[in-house]
Amino acid sequence: YSLFTSKPNVLGDSDVNVTSSDSRAQVINKALDKYNCPMAGTGDLMVKYGDKYGVDPYLLYAIAQQESNCGKKIPKNSYNPYGFAVYSGQEKGAEFNDWEHAIEMEAQLLQTYHDIGLIEPCQIMLRYTPSSLSKGSPWCKGVNYFINELKFGRF
Repeated sequence: YSLFTSKPNVLGDSDVNVTSSDSRAQVINKALDKYNCPMAGTGDLMVKYGDKYGVDPYLLYAIAQQESNCGKKIPKNSYNPYGFAVYSGQEKGAEFNDWEHAIEMEAQLLQTYHDIGLIEPCQIMLRYTPSSLSKGSPWCKGVNYFINELKFGRF
């Protein structure tokens, strides 16, 4: 059992339907506001797509924070907070239509990792950013830091 695979029960229809009253979205939005993130207000989307693809919404936030400071450090006009196809020293990478498109693509990718047993950030790192392992695992440490910041309200 892992907190990254748990999915809350949603009363009502079985389709994922998230409103801003979802406490997870509120927590994410508070953190995005605290850091003055360009992705501010996307907590509902992280919960929506996290639930749809069986991925912890806090993980979606934490990876965006680790990769780009939630959209502050991205290739121009790319809406790419997750570092898709952005390699060290490059100014280009994958481009998305908007934050929602990027969040959904990240959730889909993480679902494929979950399907092969990569659940926790340090496991995900092995596929997502393998070079981080040789550097002492700063990626998974950072992702875990941001998840814990949300879980324990340190923002």
